[in-house]
Amino acid sequence: MAETFLYSVRSTFTNREVRAEFIAWLRGGHLADVVKAGALDAEIVEFEAENGAIGDVETRYHFASRAAFDAY
Repeated sequence: MAETFLYSVRSTFTNREVRAEFIAWLRGGHLADVVKAGALDAEIVEFEAENGAIGDVETRYHFASRAAFDAY
């Protein structure tokens, strides 16, 4: 996407159930709500962790421009 603005949020968890609830909340409507409010698209990136640790979750939102993000 040429000349778009990326807004990303990286979340760290210490509890697997809370992480799962957060991802369900994102998929259950939050991503769609942000798109309805002005983002071009939204995605979830789930990071894998080693040694039994809980992986981070990153949410990425693309906007047509910084001005479109500011309007959001």
